[in-house]
Amino acid sequence: MTEASFFNTVCLIGIALSLLLALFLLTVQTSRKTSNVLFASFLLIFTLDLGGIFSGWLFRHSPSLEVGREQVAFLLMPAFYLYVLSVCYADFRLSPIHLLHLLPFLASNALLLPIFYMAGDAAREQYFTHFNDVPENNWIRISLYLQAAFYLIATFLTLKRFRIIYQQNYTASATMIYQWLSQATILLSGLLALSTIRLLFLFSITAAWLTWLQFALIVAALLLLCWFVLKALYQPVLFRGVDSTLPSVNTLLQTSPHNDTTDISTNTAVPVYQDKINTLKQYMEETAPYLDPELTVQDLARQTGMPARDLSVLINHHLNQHFFDFVNDYRIRKAMSLLEDTAKKERNIQEILYEVGFNSKSSFNTAFKKRTGLTPTQYRNNPTHTSSMTVK
Repeated sequence: MTEASFFNTVCLIGIALSLLLALFLLTVQTSRKTSNVLFASFLLIFTLDLGGIFSGWLFRHSPSLEVGREQVAFLLMPAFYLYVLSVCYADFRLSPIHLLHLLPFLASNALLLPIFYMAGDAAREQYFTHFNDVPENNWIRISLYLQAAFYLIATFLTLKRFRIIYQQNYTASATMIYQWLSQATILLSGLLALSTIRLLFLFSITAAWLTWLQFALIVAALLLLCWFVLKALYQPVLFRGVDSTLPSVNTLLQTSPHNDTTDISTNTAVPVYQDKINTLKQYMEETAPYLDPELTVQDLARQTGMPARDLSVLINHHLNQHFFDFVNDYRIRKAMSLLEDTAKKERNIQEILYEVGFNSKSSFNTAFKKRTGLTPTQYRNNPTHTSSMTVK
């Protein structure tokens, strides 16, 4: 098997896999249909990009389709960005304003309209013969990479805002969403960097090295897509977003008609808030709402009869804790008591983490070690620590 045939075979496998995953996402029954459609669109656009192996055949039979296929790359990052928005925010809806993401794609095709789409056969032949020397193509390449960088930055900013909202309003489930999307975006940034390196060395390395660099790029992209989709399928919680309309605590404080001041350096609240804090802590101890793994600040507000805005400010500002950490503190205390209970030695760690409200072993171990300095297993097996350990 020659290098070219091996390269084409890998691309064909990638195309088949992407199409199968896209078909599954479009047909599977789910309440988060928009997320699936957007990610399937991302996969289909990626498949068209892999279709470059057929560029020679397309040029001979339909040159316009081949040039149009290349411009579809302008839709790849917008599709990923909208997918991230739809996964992060449960209230995300596609609207006419999102059509603005089509502008770079339309602009690139408009730029090629006079020099290719409306040109004669001889001009088209000349276009492909001197493809790398056509100024419009160089501008399109530069624009494509600048667009990709712009959308990656926008995605990271979206994830930053998402992280603030979930920490202040949600508990464990949103952690996995943030972790997977952050990792995927970082890896996608790596692919963009690899593609940029390939472009920079396009005219300065041998054809063989260029082929293998392209091969490495496609394999890495396929591995990322497979990893991301399979994780999403095995972690349904990834399709549960947060409410994007929820304001951050800083916004609440700025719009507050009251003087919500606290000496955070000493963690001391003014008397009117101290009474509410005492009531809240008593409720947490007596009722144990933290055992619900999907507990949100809105849920706790309804249970305590306190406005969600006041409860959010009380925890995130006056207690100087994210809602996420506030709830996990109670879960860890409960887990510590269960691990210290010699009558429950037969119960494994996984049973305990689910009982106290966690839904992920990794998030439980991270939270437990952060607050005790030990893993759950070390804590259980070290009686000299369990007798005197307190939550940090």
